[in-house]
Amino acid sequence: MKIEWKAPVLSFSSFGSEIDTHMLNQQLASQEMLALPRVEKNNITVHWVKNLENDLLLSKWGMLEPDPSRCPEVDLLSIKTVLVPGIAFDSHQMRLGYGRGYYDRFLPRIKCLTIGIAFREQKADSLPSDSWDIPLQKVLYF
Repeated sequence: MKIEWKAPVLSFSSFGSEIDTHMLNQQLASQEMLALPRVEKNNITVHWVKNLENDLLLSKWGMLEPDPSRCPEVDLLSIKTVLVPGIAFDSHQMRLGYGRGYYDRFLPRIKCLTIGIAFREQKADSLPSDSWDIPLQKVLYF
């Protein structure tokens, strides 16, 4: 049976002290709208995820990522929304990540709505930024 996928929402599998996205990801998966990132070499690839219990593998960094043998890759042009993780966000919609630059390299490759989601405690007045940093369009605090 071929799956007719809807417009994907690129979410993320929560890691460390990040806001918990598990319930949101379950809902998106049930609506056939969940895409999750996978780190391959130094870049992010994006894959459809249908089943959170069966389709994910533990990465070498301890994050859950799509199993590429079970999860087809997503055409980046089809992504309508990206939920972006981070350690901190500021009033200019800049983010501080874990320092490996994956999202810094990924975000310029897409043209869609980018939303940081975080706890209120992750909000900073201002963060250091570099020329390659791209501000998000929105940050939602919970």
